[in-house]
Amino acid sequence: MSGVPGVRLCVPALMTATTLVVDPVANEVVARIPVGATPFGVAASPDGGTVYVANFHDGTLSVIDSGTWAVTATVAVGSGPGGVAAAPDGRRLYVTNYNGDDVSVVDTASGAVIRTIPVGRNPGNPAVSPDGRRLYVTNFEGGDVSVIDTAAGAVTAVVPTGVNPNGVVVAPDGARVYVTNSANSGGTSSVSVIETATDSVVATVATESGPFGVVVTPDGGRCYVTSYYSDVVVALDTAGAAVGAVIGVGERPENLAIGPDGRHVYVTNRESNDISVISTETDTVVSTIPLDVNPGGIAVCVPLLTPVP
Repeated sequence: MSGVPGVRLCVPALMTATTLVVDPVANEVVARIPVGATPFGVAASPDGGTVYVANFHDGTLSVIDSGTWAVTATVAVGSGPGGVAAAPDGRRLYVTNYNGDDVSVVDTASGAVIRTIPVGRNPGNPAVSPDGRRLYVTNFEGGDVSVIDTAAGAVTAVVPTGVNPNGVVVAPDGARVYVTNSANSGGTSSVSVIETATDSVVATVATESGPFGVVVTPDGGRCYVTSYYSDVVVALDTAGAAVGAVIGVGERPENLAIGPDGRHVYVTNRESNDISVISTETDTVVSTIPLDVNPGGIAVCVPLLTPVP
């Protein structure tokens, strides 16, 4: 079995203005939801009731009810929305606007943008600390990470990383932040490890070419990083900040998500049009879910009421 029964994977399909809903146990697409133009970033609410999709080319956010898999609202955000992250309490949503150099803060109850926070050049992805007090945003062309006080809605620190920082995740205990440096503009493909107490990089780990997405296991012991140009996922030992395994996946792996029990990592492969499912117990691919479109982002959702397709 490659997933927990009832879990769904939500996968924006870049070129079709739809978001796929995938059953990872049955290994099949169970729903297709029309959204906006060039959907990419995606996040689920903490309670699993809502899925949010950022539509890059029309500057909107699609709000999807996971009980019906229907769009219930469309929210205008900034220019080139790409990354999405939900606050732990579900009350706020943070959307990075790549072309606008800012972050839209959405109140999930009203569906309104209540604040816009300027950040660095071409913000890629956001990640929220476990207590919800800090937001970390990678600035792809800026080569740094903006640290935001979510209550004040202001940047409190800027942490230099490597070249073209993109993916970002916060450790479950909030003590470390892991940032992928894609190095598309030259330099070394790597992961920067930021200590949150000091807002400084305390380690840099060289990876395979083109690191993009990153997730961390629920126990904080391992990070999994996609390497876009190497067609692999790299498993990093967080204690020693070292590579623990290199796992072959599909063509051009981009984004990834981890299941609620931490036993499986789901990887979107843009060019082979599929999802690789990795067992975190063996660090091997245990199944491949075929798609008929180019996948973008990916989020794991445990719906409040799992619909029957």
